Amino acid sequence: MKDVRSDLPLAGLDLVLTRPVGAADAMARRWRSEGARCINLPMYSIRVLSASAALTASLRAAMLADALVFASPNAVSACLHHCPDFSPVGRVFAQGPATAKALRRHGIEASAPAQGYTSEDLLADPYFASVAGHRIVRLAGEGGRLLLIETLTRAGALASAIALYRRQPARLDLRHRRALDGLQDPVLVVSSLESLERLPQVLADLGRSDLYASRLLVSSGRLRLRAAALGFARIHEAHSAASADLRAGLEVLAEASRAR
Repeated sequence: MKDVRSDLPLAGLDLVLTRPVGAADAMARRWRSEGARCINLPMYSIRVLSASAALTASLRAAMLADALVFASPNAVSACLHHCPDFSPVGRVFAQGPATAKALRRHGIEASAPAQGYTSEDLLADPYFASVAGHRIVRLAGEGGRLLLIETLTRAGALASAIALYRRQPARLDLRHRRALDGLQDPVLVVSSLESLERLPQVLADLGRSDLYASRLLVSSGRLRLRAAALGFARIHEAHSAASADLRAGLEVLAEASRAR
């Protein structure tokens, strides 16, 4: 009898999702419904920074800035955790549609790049063409790229960042190793530089450095270059980190697998 799931668009794909703990759950459910087998192998968990008078004061001052940039949905939830009545008076920008959607749920409208999720994509907005003297605050996690702040500072803006959360290495154990053992020619799905940088250590810790030979789906050219430098060879690039763009990339891989 024919397997009815073989007609589904992602049938035959074994996927390893590397987003932080809990962040890939909805995505995994959708892709399983389309025929894929999904394993969550989170590189990090997200921890909101502890409350402090200094952090609260920084957020209240940020509400008066000329522009705010929210780096992620985690930045939105952490900001509202620390300052539930957060109500900015200036322009608000979201570094991606998921972040804009998270802000909208709290009644805050934000502009997002027409395409892409990177700092370069955000800086293409006409607002950032003339920011001399503007106070611009980026709300994000600890660490991360400095490109946005450095570029705005060179343009004469009073640019700064507020760290609201930190990434901690996720706890992985024998269950994750066993789940990986059951996969056949998996696709590792990576949509952030932080996860990509940690992936080699995780594979080594789990005794699965052989997965360097697996297919790797990344969400940008920058990640493609870094993956190649880390030793991955079978690298495929999606248009962006958006779920729809990652899924489109996976469908191409599924079609190629069925054609073999």
